[in-house]
Amino acid sequence: MNWLPPWRRLAIYLRDGLACCWCGLTIEDGIKFTLDHAIARSAGGDNSSSNLFTSCLSCNARRSDDDVATFALKLSRDFEGEISASEILSHIFQRTHVPIDAAHAKALIKNRGGFSKALKSCA
Repeated sequence: MNWLPPWRRLAIYLRDGLACCWCGLTIEDGIKFTLDHAIARSAGGDNSSSNLFTSCLSCNARRSDDDVATFALKLSRDFEGEISASEILSHIFQRTHVPIDAAHAKALIKNRGGFSKALKSCA
């Protein structure tokens, strides 16, 4: 978690509706959030907010080194076609193009007494 300031991490989680952009599970489902890169750093991606999106730990681990299109196709098969790969990709790219609200995230962390407390207060 130390590779990104806590306020930015929280702002991305909030931008993404406190839900995994891959499977849709939410903070209320008790999942552990991580951030995933749309374009992997090894492929030239960066840590900008427009390249990061919320992922649950399970989806992030399952994705491994797959590019987003390949993993979206795998998930679509897991969902037995109820959600298409193109719908998953569209959702991810829509989320990554929404600006984050840094001021709101910083205020939550300050007012709630830290990142973990701020995140829990959003549930």
